[in-house]
Amino acid sequence: MTQEFSTRPMPRSQSKKQDTPDGPTTHCWQSYQLLPKLYIQREKAKSVIQCWAAINLALLCILSGLATLFLTQGRKLQTQNSNVISLSAPVNQLKSEVSRMTHETKTGRQWIAAVESAKPDDSVLQTLLAIAEMSSPLQADITIETVEVKLPLEHLQNADQPAWAKAKLRIVASTPMPMNEQAIELWADQLQQSERIRTAELHDVDRASDTISLEIRGEPESTKVVP
Repeated sequence: MTQEFSTRPMPRSQSKKQDTPDGPTTHCWQSYQLLPKLYIQREKAKSVIQCWAAINLALLCILSGLATLFLTQGRKLQTQNSNVISLSAPVNQLKSEVSRMTHETKTGRQWIAAVESAKPDDSVLQTLLAIAEMSSPLQADITIETVEVKLPLEHLQNADQPAWAKAKLRIVASTPMPMNEQAIELWADQLQQSERIRTAELHDVDRASDTISLEIRGEPESTKVVP
């Protein structure tokens, strides 16, 4: 087994000057390293490894702290978002309600403008005259009790027609017993063929001891083109 020894000179700062009677003298010492070179390299490598281990441990602690912080902040943010969503639900509902009321108000104003600007229309009068004209020859067999005529007013082209603005015709009449079926069918056919009535259907409403109630349900025709 061999050992390697190394010598190295001392730094100048370690040189010591001493005055003598013959003049100043300088004494220098040399340090001798008696440890094996392999051992020295091993100790240096161990120190480097420990230093890197400490750095990695510090980085791991920092990353763990950041991950915990992000996780906590994420859960807190999720809770806040859930609270905001729950609190904004009534606002969204109110917004939808306001939008619906705005649309209804706009449609209502269009209908008000249409009613205010509607021109005189004799469609209802012409429908009543057509009913009277078709029913007058059958006065002996048919007695008209009520007549209901419903026609929509002229309205704007871009206005949506509501359900209550549909044309409607309803005639309630009675006929004595025994019923003259031929006269009743003729009356219904004449109403159907009238230019002022679009459709007319005969319904048997009630049969009493001496009379029979009849009902005509249909749709009158307006003199104006209703979009």
